[in-house]
Amino acid sequence: MGNSQSASSQPYVVQNPRSYPIGLSSVLVEHLDSKKADISRGITLESHIQSRVHAELKRLELLESEAFERQASELSKINIENDSGLNSTILSNDIANLKKKLEKRPKLRELDGVNQVRENLVGCLKLHEHRPLECWKEVEDFKYGQIIFE
Repeated sequence: MGNSQSASSQPYVVQNPRSYPIGLSSVLVEHLDSKKADISRGITLESHIQSRVHAELKRLELLESEAFERQASELSKINIENDSGLNSTILSNDIANLKKKLEKRPKLRELDGVNQVRENLVGCLKLHEHRPLECWKEVEDFKYGQIIFE
């Protein structure tokens, strides 16, 4: 049952390879047999690889130089924009505006009483150089004078 279906109806044809002549030229056989061909193929392959690597390096260097030039131009534009604000006329105008604002602010005036209390404290501390605790009353007067002044 299984044999009849698997069997092929055509007979096998086997060819003897020795009966057919091989038609290769002697030049081709010598070329394939020589060691010189392997070396020259290796050299050719190596030079091809080196040329591709060199071309890729040139391409990358070109890309890098373009990126560098782009960044340098962007930075120079930013510097030009920043430097325009540092003009001497602009700075002198800013200084004049600040002076006007300071003149408008209320000025502090020192009270004569505060100066007198401060002089008393300094005199006491000089008199009792090694014993500053003896000037406790002058310190309290100075603190009170500062509170009133503020």
